[in-house]
Amino acid sequence: MDTGYPRYREARIRPFLYITPSIRDSSVTMLVLLGGQLVLLGVAKDFSALLVIFTALLGSGAAFYAGNWNSRERAASIVPDLVQGTLIGMLLPSAYPPVSVFFISFSALLAGKFFTGNTACVRYNRVAIAVIVAWIAGAALFPHWTIPADAYAAPNVSLTLIQEGAVGMVKYDGVITEYLNRTVFHLFNVSVPEGYVSLLWDNGSSIPAFRFNLATVVSSIVLLATGVFTISIPVLFLTTYGVLVRLLLPVFFGGTVGHGDVLLSFLTGGTLFCALYLLQWFGTVPATTGGKCVYAVCGGLIAFFVAGYAISPVGMVFTVLITDMVSAVIQGAEDRLNLRKTKRLLAAYGQQDTAI
Repeated sequence: MDTGYPRYREARIRPFLYITPSIRDSSVTMLVLLGGQLVLLGVAKDFSALLVIFTALLGSGAAFYAGNWNSRERAASIVPDLVQGTLIGMLLPSAYPPVSVFFISFSALLAGKFFTGNTACVRYNRVAIAVIVAWIAGAALFPHWTIPADAYAAPNVSLTLIQEGAVGMVKYDGVITEYLNRTVFHLFNVSVPEGYVSLLWDNGSSIPAFRFNLATVVSSIVLLATGVFTISIPVLFLTTYGVLVRLLLPVFFGGTVGHGDVLLSFLTGGTLFCALYLLQWFGTVPATTGGKCVYAVCGGLIAFFVAGYAISPVGMVFTVLITDMVSAVIQGAEDRLNLRKTKRLLAAYGQQDTAI
């Protein structure tokens, strides 16, 4: 029946503004920054990795439209799904079959929408679930670094990997290392061997998310500066994990306290990438400042016991998923505390009204 009133297709919130960037705007920022890493893959001519990422993107786009089809709860924007698809593709090895990548990306994201709602805010990271499913289905395709048992007790485990050729050396590694030793590290009476520049710039991993650590660091500065993510979570997570690795990890292998290789832990297994893009996904983070601190510290503890030196291709992904479970407990405690606070306030207002 025509009521004579004009029909509107969308509602706008203007003149109201977001205190922090919206999920859509945050996702656009992340997609642009991830696009920079895709450009680096193109420069490195890693077209097989780009194909894996592209098929994961197709799977995420298909999941978005399948989730919106005949659904009462329609997602407002496809951009968060595209970010999740890109993250899935970047956390899979370049040798993974594209057809399987499409199916895993599509099914994991669509199943997540079915169980937790057609929204970008989730309690459990769908990207981590998709990568773990891919690892279970094709563990042999994921890279595995073999380190001699006695090397774990050494102060510089990463140097062992470099010397054995496990780390791909960039073209000007020697020149840059020599320049830094002569101009910067000379001031502290130390020198850095060749290979660490490659670990930071491009370690040659078959998993794209593990390769360009410097690009991830730059992305973190942008995301934190624009307010997309809070700085406390990655800082506390990396600090907790790094301190435990430095002090205690060598002890488990007969080494000396305080000789753990933090650079190896940060620059090889996607630690920085997961701490930035996965650990703070929308909905998985507690709301209060105290809850966020507990969440980050627990994440660092879990990373220490689950990932160790972070040379496993999925150690940090499992860390994210287990930390999400801890976050669910923290958020439940926050809800109960907020409910008690609300009841006390209502009771106080009720007493005031009775007195009046």
